[in-house]
Amino acid sequence: MVMARARSPESYIEELPEVFRAFRSQEDSVYACPDYLSDEWQEKQRKIVEANPNLYFPSGVSTSTASSCTGINEVWRDKICEWCYQVVDHFDYNRQVVAIALNFLDRYLALRPVNRKIFQLAAMTSLFTAIKLNERRALSLNAFLNLSRGYFEAEHVLKMEHAILRALQWRMNPPIALVQSKHLMFCLPKHVPRRPDIMEITRFMTEISVCDYFFVSKKESTVALAAILSAFDVIGPTVVREEDRVFFVDTVRRLTGLEPYTPEVSACMDRLKASFQHSGFTLSIFDKEERTHSPTGVDQM
Repeated sequence: MVMARARSPESYIEELPEVFRAFRSQEDSVYACPDYLSDEWQEKQRKIVEANPNLYFPSGVSTSTASSCTGINEVWRDKICEWCYQVVDHFDYNRQVVAIALNFLDRYLALRPVNRKIFQLAAMTSLFTAIKLNERRALSLNAFLNLSRGYFEAEHVLKMEHAILRALQWRMNPPIALVQSKHLMFCLPKHVPRRPDIMEITRFMTEISVCDYFFVSKKESTVALAAILSAFDVIGPTVVREEDRVFFVDTVRRLTGLEPYTPEVSACMDRLKASFQHSGFTLSIFDKEERTHSPTGVDQM
């Protein structure tokens, strides 16, 4: 049997220009998401509901399963994001699945007005679909439905999944910030120590961005850059020296076409670091022994 040869970091670096051309093309077009909670966008959605009161329901789901239409808000999204992380931790799935699920949810909410119950159903279904598409270990629908504690039935989830897939035109592979940041780490000089710690802080920064509506309309590449640069600041200049930072920035510009120092990247860095300071983060925060609690029912969110 012929064993596959391990690829060197140099071979990945050579591919970065092509990889980031693809990322930029995706995030600038089909995976872009507007500020759908803005007054202007909500007014547009309100008119859509007035013209077609049943539009916010997935095909085949009875309107008796939901209350009257009302505008969603950032608090709803924050709580459902926290719940999604509880679920993936409980079932020991990769936490980046939540970023994918929230991308599905945000893009769907930008296209379809919903009420509170349909919002919960869409959030649950987005997470279930993200797990199904990205995890090798399946999660049964019945086990997942137990998290709703009778709030939803299998038919509701299946109908909503079909509605989401149609609304998003089956584009279900978003270039999330965490994936892009892992690619960007190849631009860091080899001699920089504590690379796993830098990546762990970066990962936590991207998870902060997933839960914060502020980042919904930001490009994933912008968030990825802001997360890494913020991680440099957190870990300190004794680890990432100024000359290493300059090398990283210059390499990013040259190989990816991204500009690390823009007002938007700076705004994202400020937001991430402010949230990080209040997070109580430790490098052991993702240890499995901390994943002992069970998620609450979605009806309580």
